[in-house]
Amino acid sequence: MDRIDLHVEVTPVAFSELSNHNESESSSAIRERVIGAREIQSARYAEMPGTFAMHK
Repeated sequence: MDRIDLHVEVTPVAFSELSNHNESESSSAIRERVIGAREIQSARYAEMPGTFAMHK
């Protein structure tokens, strides 16, 4: 089997940035964006048999 090792240098993040309590997007808003993206993908690949966006 082939193997690729990846080394990434990451700079530290200040604790104040990690603990920032900014208001975030609601789950229902995210859900609506995901549903919209799936509809776009379904339309995009409608003419391509065997290619589809998976969803439940």
